[in-house]
Amino acid sequence: MRRFNDRKIYEDADCVDIAEAIGMKMMKRGNSIFIECPEHEKNAGKRDTDLDRCIVSTKGYHCFSCGANGGVISMVRNFLGTSPYETRKTIATLLGGVNNYLEDGEYDPSKEQPYKKEQLEALGLCQTVVAYLPAALCESEDEVKSKNLSLGNNNVFLSFDEEGNPHFDTEKTNCITQDEAFIGYQKDVITLNSLFQEEPDVFYDLIMRKSVEMYWKWKKLADCSDVIEKIISSQELAYHVVTKFKRNMGICERIYQSLAVKKTA
Repeated sequence: MRRFNDRKIYEDADCVDIAEAIGMKMMKRGNSIFIECPEHEKNAGKRDTDLDRCIVSTKGYHCFSCGANGGVISMVRNFLGTSPYETRKTIATLLGGVNNYLEDGEYDPSKEQPYKKEQLEALGLCQTVVAYLPAALCESEDEVKSKNLSLGNNNVFLSFDEEGNPHFDTEKTNCITQDEAFIGYQKDVITLNSLFQEEPDVFYDLIMRKSVEMYWKWKKLADCSDVIEKIISSQELAYHVVTKFKRNMGICERIYQSLAVKKTA
């Protein structure tokens, strides 16, 4: 079984077109398009019957009620209830043909990153991460801008190693080298699977840092349960929201503990 090229699917798919093609209920209001939330029943305990909560754009969706968000693969999988492989097959078929989105070589499940969608959501991650790749050495900031590159002060996952080769680095890198040459970064999207396969140490470092960061975020939200109950009129929905915050706290804590044990082993 050959695997699908997720990156190409994300690049080519328009969530609005795909949502319409698979029969999702839609409503247009002004310049915005709303769909029935594909994750509402799982997150809030009941189906989304009001088409004014989940907004969809070309590259993803976000539910303002239950907090669900994701890209085209997540949307189709949750709405149709299909397996990961069948989900990708469905999207690829709608985009013009399965063969256009299959990678060379056989599909090897052991090369898939090990975390499930629920865990990734708790970590604040999707199946792809934004990275800034070092693209060129420049002599000035003006040269960086003239080449439509970025100085890459934030969200940099790649840097140069001691031999001058591009190298993954989970720390934020300095855009100025020791020779005071400016590094121009090009924005790119990397799938978690490719990061897991090519740089597993960096992948797990990223997961560990996110588990700590998001644990405290979910704890802060869970500690505001009194405020949430005042904001959300439905006591049942407020309970589900706070419960989700606490569940995500637990997920982050368990992930961190498992990785900490591996590091000390």
